Amino acid sequence: MKITAVVIVLGLLAWAGGGAAQQLPGVIEQNVKSAGKSAGELASRPAPKLWIHVRSDAQRREVEAAMASFRALKVQGAAVDVRPVQSVNAGPQRSELRVFNAADRAHAKTLLADLSRVVPGVVLSDLSNQYKQAKWIEPGHFELWLGPGVTRLNTR
Repeated sequence: MKITAVVIVLGLLAWAGGGAAQQLPGVIEQNVKSAGKSAGELASRPAPKLWIHVRSDAQRREVEAAMASFRALKVQGAAVDVRPVQSVNAGPQRSELRVFNAADRAHAKTLLADLSRVVPGVVLSDLSNQYKQAKWIEPGHFELWLGPGVTRLNTR
């Protein structure tokens, strides 16, 4: 189907009599190479991972009830890998989405916008300067920490 469309376009350009018909194959080749490079970059990047930290069994139940919303999250079309829920005894006083790699900041902002529909009042906490020397943190590592006052998540 795509080849047929290219042949039709080339035929129309040749019929129109311009030199554009001769330039078009080069433009198409350049676009195909560019698309292939972009696809390769996306394929080589690991899927984003989201670790959710809760402080109570009630929060764990809320997260589990909203799990479909968390699993529906995407970053640049890639599904977010929601990791097992982590129980913690301490953490921030407000809900935070933590980002650890400077290269992930733009993705974190997109993820934050989607998470804010589920987690009321969640804010972005950029920890990339503090963790820039940490080699164990992979690209696409995000953590959602629920503040102690979170008792309900939006599951609709």
